[in-house]
Amino acid sequence: KIASVNDLDIKVISNDFVQSYEEGVMQLGSYKITNKYIFRDNLFSFEIYPLSNLYWVYKKVTKHSINFIPTGKTYSAMLHFNPKKTIEVNGSEEIIHLYLLFLHSLCPSAKLGYEK
Repeated sequence: KIASVNDLDIKVISNDFVQSYEEGVMQLGSYKITNKYIFRDNLFSFEIYPLSNLYWVYKKVTKHSINFIPTGKTYSAMLHFNPKKTIEVNGSEEIIHLYLLFLHSLCPSAKLGYEK
């Protein structure tokens, strides 16, 4: 029996991943991105997310303060994948903006932005 991840055939994913990896990889925070996948590998794990499962991307701004005195902000890109997977990539405001534009160019069907 062939193993599957989210109803996708492992052999198909691995061949497709290797092909997209050979076409080029870009660093995206602690993740790496190809034209079809976002992935992160470390000593103990390997996470892979197909861009075809990306449905929503937005910038998250966290304001920091000590005793009600503002001390700064941190910025991150929030990436939501089907089924119920979310990753957060941290960076400067400019870098996060570039990440969002780049991800939107790779996956135009994904929703971009957030409104209250």
